[in-house]
Parts: sequence; C-alpha cells; structure tokens
Amino acid sequence: MADAPRPTSAPAPVPAPSSRTPAKKLHRQSFYGDPYHGPNSAPPNGLKRAPKPNSNRLQQVTQKAVDKNGLEKMMRSELRGATWEMKPIHLARALSRKSRKDSAPLLSKNLPDSINHYDVHLHVDDDKLEKAVETLQTLQTGVHFPLPSASETLHYLSFAKWLRCCLEVALKLTDEIDNRFYSMLSFIPYNKELSDGIGDVSKISPDLAGYIREKAEEVPPEKFSWIPSDEAQDGKKLRELLIPVEVKSKSWPRIVLQAATYSRGLFYAVPLRQYSLVLGYHHVHKELRFLVYHSGGLTASTALKIDDRNDRKEILRLFCAILTWQTRGDAGLPEWCDHSACCLPREAGGHVAKLRIKEVLQRTLAVRGRCPEIWRLWFDAGDGDSESDASAATIPVTMTQGISASKKRHLDEAVASENKRTKLDGGLPCTDDGSRTNDAPFTQPSDTSNTNASGGGTGDNHGNMIAHLTATPLRQSEIRSIRQRVDYLSKDKDIFANKKLDLVSKCSWVSSRYFDAEKDLFGACGDEFGVAKHYYSSIVHHQEDLPATNHLFLEFATRWELFNLTSDEKKTSKERRVLLQHVSNFAGVSLVTAESPEELFTAIAHAMLGYWNMLRKGFQHRDISIGNVLLSKAAQRKESVLQKVLDLLSPQRRGEIGERAETLKKIKELLEALEIDDKCKGFVIDGDLSINLSGYNFKEDGTASRSGTAEFMSTGLIRAAEKGNSYLHSPIDDSWSFFFVAVWAAVWHRFEGPIPPDLASLRTNIAGGPNDRDAVVSDPITALYKMKVEAYGSFLPSCQQFLIEWRTRLRHLDANWREYLDANGHDHDALKKQFLVHYERGLVDYLELLQKYFPPRKVQP
Repeated sequence: MADAPRPTSAPAPVPAPSSRTPAKKLHRQSFYGDPYHGPNSAPPNGLKRAPKPNSNRLQQVTQKAVDKNGLEKMMRSELRGATWEMKPIHLARALSRKSRKDSAPLLSKNLPDSINHYDVHLHVDDDKLEKAVETLQTLQTGVHFPLPSASETLHYLSFAKWLRCCLEVALKLTDEIDNRFYSMLSFIPYNKELSDGIGDVSKISPDLAGYIREKAEEVPPEKFSWIPSDEAQDGKKLRELLIPVEVKSKSWPRIVLQAATYSRGLFYAVPLRQYSLVLGYHHVHKELRFLVYHSGGLTASTALKIDDRNDRKEILRLFCAILTWQTRGDAGLPEWCDHSACCLPREAGGHVAKLRIKEVLQRTLAVRGRCPEIWRLWFDAGDGDSESDASAATIPVTMTQGISASKKRHLDEAVASENKRTKLDGGLPCTDDGSRTNDAPFTQPSDTSNTNASGGGTGDNHGNMIAHLTATPLRQSEIRSIRQRVDYLSKDKDIFANKKLDLVSKCSWVSSRYFDAEKDLFGACGDEFGVAKHYYSSIVHHQEDLPATNHLFLEFATRWELFNLTSDEKKTSKERRVLLQHVSNFAGVSLVTAESPEELFTAIAHAMLGYWNMLRKGFQHRDISIGNVLLSKAAQRKESVLQKVLDLLSPQRRGEIGERAETLKKIKELLEALEIDDKCKGFVIDGDLSINLSGYNFKEDGTASRSGTAEFMSTGLIRAAEKGNSYLHSPIDDSWSFFFVAVWAAVWHRFEGPIPPDLASLRTNIAGGPNDRDAVVSDPITALYKMKVEAYGSFLPSCQQFLIEWRTRLRHLDANWREYLDANGHDHDALKKQFLVHYERGLVDYLELLQKYFPPRKVQP
C-alpha cells in the first residue's frame, strides 16, 4: 500500500484587518451550501467573509499537462484490484440519509461500521416502485432513443431526457421529505471541456452534466466547472458540476476509467468528501451503473438495463436514495468545514472552536488511498464574530498527484523539495485486518503519490504541477461544530483557550492496520525532544453520529473483476478506511529553506534525537522523508533530551541498558559538547505508518511489511520490495532515510538565479527511480573529487564532505547490522533491544560528524 507524505509549507501570510464592505448575502450552487437547507437556499453566512487561503481552483503552473489517455492510465493503476459491485437495494441503503441507532457500538479498529447500525430513511417499498415504473413508462414515451449502434453523441440528448424522467418520478416518490438537497437536480447533454482543469491534467469533457437548477424553467447554463466563482454563477455563465455522466459504446473498463477522471475532479472540489457519484451508461447494451468512488476504490451497482422493468425499479430506488438527502452530511460532505474555515470537533458541552484555514499544506489529487489533507489553522478574532483578512500573496500548496506518477521526471526549482514522491506502505495487498500477503508487486497502487514544493517558488514546471493559493472570491457557507468523541492527548483538554497556538489539522483515510498508529505514537512521545506536540485525535464525523468511513460501500460488495488482474491482485481484500483527524502544533518548514549547512544538519540531528525518543518508547516511525522532517526557524522548548540520557545512565537503570551504557555515555558527552538540551529546531512528524514494537511480530510482520517514501527508502528496502523478498525494516533503514533526506534538502536547496545545467540534471535524477538516486549519490555527490560551485551552486558542495563521511559510516553500520541478523535471527526481545543498540551507534556517528564540522562557537566575554 502506498501513502502520500506530509509536506511542509512556505511562510504564511500575515492576517491584516479588512477594509472591505461586506457583500450582500447570496447563495452559491455548491456542495458547500447551507448544511440544512440544501444548495437552493441562501446560507445564513454565520462566518464573516475573508479571502480564501485556498481558492476555488488550485491553479496549475505547467507547460505539459497529462492528457486524457494518460489520466485513464493513472486511474487504471489506482483502481486495480479495488473494483467492487453491489446489488442496487444495498447500494441505495448505503447512499440514503440515515441516523445512527442509540444501540450501535462505537466504531473501532476491530469493529467496522455496518448498515445495521443505522435507521435508513428510504421509505420506498416495492409496491410504490411498481406503480412508479408505470408512471415512468408513460413519461418516457416522448423520449426517442437512437439505435444502440448509433454514434454515442446521438445518445446524449435522449439519455438526458430519460434521466430527467426518472428524477421526476423519484421526486414524487419522495415528496414527503422536506428541504431535499437535490430537489432541483437535472441532467443535460454537455460534451465540452469544463472551464477548469484538475492539477496537471488537461480539461476533461463529461458527456452529460448533472447540476442544480435555480428554477424549473431555467435556461441551461453555458458552461460547467468543478468549482465556479460566485461572479460567474451570478451571470448564469457557469455552473457547478455535481453528477457527471459518461456515455460510451465501449467496454465497462473504459467507462469506469473515464468516470474515475470525473470522480477525481469531484474529490478535488471537496477534498474531504466521503465518496463521489458518477453515472455510467453503456448505450449499446442499454446498461446503467451508479458508480461510487471512495477511498477503498470503486463500488458500482450491478448493471441495470433501462428497458427492463425490474431494473427500472432499481434505478428509481437509487434516485430516491439520492433525493432523501437533506444536508451536506447526508450527501457525505463535511458540515464542519468549507474552503476557508473549519470548526474542530468537540465533546458535549465543549468549547466551539471556529478557525480559519491559514494555509493548505497538502492536498491530494487521487480517488483511492489515504489522501491526506493538511491545513495550518489560526483562530478568528472573536471566534468568527469579527472580520479578518489575509494577505493575497500567492502561497505554494503541496499537491499529491495520486497513483502511477512517472518515475522519470523533469524537475526544476518551481517544484522545490517534494514534487512527485512515491510512498509505499508495505508494497503488499492489504486485507480486511490490515495483514499482508508476501508475494505482491513492489507498487501497490492504492496510495502511490507524488507531491510538489514545500517551499519552492513559482515558475515553469516542465510537465510537473505546482498549485498556488489565490484570493478568488467565493461566498462562504455556514459551518458548524460537530459533537463527537475526541481522544485528547494533551494534558489540557481546553487547548482552544490559548488562541495564540499555531495549529495543524491533518485528515487522512486510514486503513484498519494503522487505525491507532499516529494517536498512539504521539500520545506516548508528543512532549519529547524532536517530536511535534500532538493535541488530540478523532474519527471525523461530517454530521452527528455519522462517522466518515467507506465501510457501508463494501459491506455487501462482491469483487467486480473489471481489469485483467494477476493472481496476487485477486487476493487483495476490501480496503476499509476511516477518515481520521489529528490536531498538532505547527512544527516548522521544509529543510530546503535552511540558511546554511549547519542549520540543515543541526535540524536533522534534532530530528534524529526525536526518532530516538520514539524508539526508546517502543515505536518505530518507518517513514522518514523530506516531508516528515521539519526545520523550526525559532527553537522550540521541549523536554530535555540530555536529561533523558542522564536518567538512563543513572545507577538504578544500569541493568536495563546493559551493553548500551558506553554508547549512551558517548551520546551524553556529544550532547553536552554540542549544547543540545531542550531547545529544539528539528522535528519528526506524521506517524500514521508507525508501529508499536511491543506488539509486533518480527518474524512474520517484520519481514513482510515495508513502508516509506520510495525516494528516501534504503536501497535494501527498495530491492527487497522490487523482488518480493522478505526483509526486516529496521532503524538502520530509517537512518539511511535521514541520509537521503539530507541529500534531497541539499540538492533542492533554494537557488537564486538560473539553475546550472548540472544541478538541474542532478535534481532530475535524485527524484527519479532508486537506481538513478543511488547512482548520483555515488557520483558526484559522495565522489572523491570536489563538486564545483559553478556547476552545482554553493550550498550542495559545502555539504559534500559531511555527506561523504556520513555515508561511509552508514555503510559500516549497515554491514554490522546484517552480520547481527545473520547470526541471531528474529528473536522478538533481542531485536527490539538491538534496534536501539544499533540506532544509537549510528546516532553517535552523526553527532560526531556534527561536532567535527560545526562545533559550537565560543562566545567572547
């Protein structure tokens, strides 16, 4: 399984008082409409307007966009092994408005959600549907379908009319429901490019467009967009695309892949949505499918023939399910956030915390997988009662490209430190319980991703994308705080009382295996030196008592073998995922922003001490990458790491540390010499792939599971994953990851002026496949000859000697570790201890180099 890494960000804009005249209250046709009255009503606009840190559209800076065929290949890779189908009656229940039963158990790692936990508000029985089919038969007499073999464009108008007939009948079946979210839903032929693209992808052209009319006799809009601006909607020139429709004569795999490109756009428009709905129609076979894309792949209805009486009944049932929606939450959309602000969850009676989204640190362009969405937050003055404004300056946003990113990339400074990285979570199919099979291919497509700049500038991108935040006007909707259970990891539960906190919110779709990983890790280590402070974790609820999961779309689903799968891919089980939110302290910025090699290598030393704190608490991070090691420009006070070492060396604990004693003494001496104590400037973040070593089976889990971000994984891990061999992911591999992070930061260090060709070539290779990376690390980065400033700039050559010596020491450490494994095997208790023994030896090596090259400066009296 693969996952997208956490990026870092450029400095945030400074809020400034707003001098604008408040705009009149007008509604916008958006999923971010009023949560209680649907998109047809004017929102109460409880939050004052402010420029959006994340605009309606994340603008791309690119010279070569991915074309339609390229996008379909990406979707094929992303969906392989994760296509399922469900009987219409089950899919209708999963889609319908529902409320959780009082007797339903709490959602947990080992207890997935079930439709049996809900009262489903779809009150349409078979007798009503039988009569409705007669009504539909009468309505559709005016719809004239061309011959099935006719050109697909000839089917657009007739099929749109037929869908409108279905909606008319379904509206009558559900007329007892007040304030239906989709009461004015309609479909029209379109077959034109949308007004906006998605990231680095060419604009796509849905065959039919499902949208909300403002009134029954409205003239169809001229054009559609994923998220149109208010001004365009006011002029009736542009409307938001809500349900795309794909009409094809080709096979269902082609329809599903094209529909997936539309689904990707819907997730782009509302990143935290629970699912997206696209209709697919095979006009030769006269088959319709409701296609529900979610974090675990695709769940489709069985094929429903539009000329079959029983299938028409099921089609009407599915449309009725959609028309039960009354709120955004019913439609799987968040009621607690919009494009500019969020209300963090609270327990009953808890404080309502309404915060602005200051920066979008990471956004994911993908359908299946973890799809992290990371925000930097600030408090509204007066909790939203006063108007605030943000700088309109363009801010880089990290975008995650999704699956199947090209391994050979043309990169330049605009992409900065984090473009197009591929994360691997195990590299093996994930079963319901998170276990792994041992013979899967290296890249599991569910979470492979690539990201761009954490701190780069703007500019040409030569085929790769960088997104920017712009202040495009967009009317704000009412958002509200959701009452739910919260797992506090901070001693002070009322963290929102301190409105000067610099907060980060991270939401991601987590599989059962890693359900508690990040919460457990930071709950144990959040106050330690080198580890970001973690405040609380929670299961995201888009409305009360409705946890955001994909479980209901998998409960009664059976495999739909849509693509030619390998035997390994056929073993892939359902990916049950839950949307989790973690709120932590803002830890810092990208290492590529380091002012000097000393600042870079010092920050890495502090982060390595953070990793050591995790390891001694019984956790292994397993995903050290450029996005997960941050530099804090101002030192943050943490618990004394020197005191932790002194405590271990106390007489009472001598028996506990055993053979580690001499190494710990050396670490103590180095910390004192380097004046490292409680002021921290380097942090390890993002623990959602971490493991708790106390309950870990080194013989089985340890050799079958590999995780990390490919550009930073050790060569041993990469080779084992490529060959499908057993391999124990150890802290030595993570030590290598710290090394590759340092190399990346030095190569991608911000460069003023034109980039020398040699440096540009080096950046291309360092971001390529592991073989390319290893080749350039050997030559020229750690070659015996000195790198020239005119060829590589001044920063990288000034890091070269440090990197050469560090690599040499790592190779010796690696050899010693392999010798130990060959001699001692995989005994649990011994390995857990040896993880610390060998990592501490590597830590001594690094601190010795830091003291050698950057000794503390003597302060003159």
